[in-house]
Parts: sequence; C-alpha cells; structure tokens
Amino acid sequence: MEITINEVKRANGIITLDIFDPTLGNAYKPTKENYDLFLVNILIKNTGKKTEYLSRVDNFSIVTIEGYVYERKYHSIPFIDIGKVEELSKKYPEYPIINEFYDLKKLDPKEEYSSWIIFELQKDKIVKEITFNIRVDMLLIKTIHVKI
Repeated sequence: MEITINEVKRANGIITLDIFDPTLGNAYKPTKENYDLFLVNILIKNTGKKTEYLSRVDNFSIVTIEGYVYERKYHSIPFIDIGKVEELSKKYPEYPIINEFYDLKKLDPKEEYSSWIIFELQKDKIVKEITFNIRVDMLLIKTIHVKI
C-alpha cells in the first residue's frame, strides 16, 4: 500500500456525500466559535499484486507548531442540514463537497482510493504534522507521520 496526502485545507463547513447514494449529502459546521474544519485528503493505492482489504485507518491526530495534539473525533461536528447535494451546494456555496473516509474498502491491484479526514481546529492554529495508522486485512501496516 502506498499512502500520500493529496491536499489539506480549511473550511467553515462541509457537505459530505452519502456513502450509499452520492446524490445525497449532509452539511456540517464546527461546534465552537473561532473554530473551523481542517480537512486532509489522503490517497491510498494498492501497489501489490493481489486484492487487499483496507480494514481500518484510525488514530488520526494533528500536531500544531506549538506542540498541541488534536485527535479526530467521529461525529463531533454538528449536523445542520440534509438533502440532495446539488441543493445543499446552492444553499451553502462556501462549503466544499467531500467524501469522508470510509473503512472496509476493497482495493484491487493498482486501484486507488481517495477521501477526506476531518478535524475541528481553532482558526489560529497552524498544523505541522498529521499522524494516522493504516490496517490492511486487520493487520497494522504502519503508522504514517506526514510533515506539513
């Protein structure tokens, strides 16, 4: 498996695609004043010769230049709306549309999977490192440390 960070960005809110019906989505925004969403797009590629099952990517954390560590909390950002993605994007034009990371993904040889990891972070914090674990077929492959 090859793992790379495609993009990092910040947003005041997001629209996430439904995993079963990508025409539907949910809108979210940060829970606290002076916070925004720190979004990390990762790309995972099966560089092997057999089908692999991405069974878990977990223990996401980010480290700021001051040394603070923020861990990703599932479902920590408040849901504000639901509907068709097209309608949501018109209602919230400043919110990027993303596919949130989904575990238990089958990857054939040379196949790639790209999705977003979402953190809630104070607006004035600058990120210097992202860390996460990746598991394939229930085995820990490695811990990934990415310097920003």
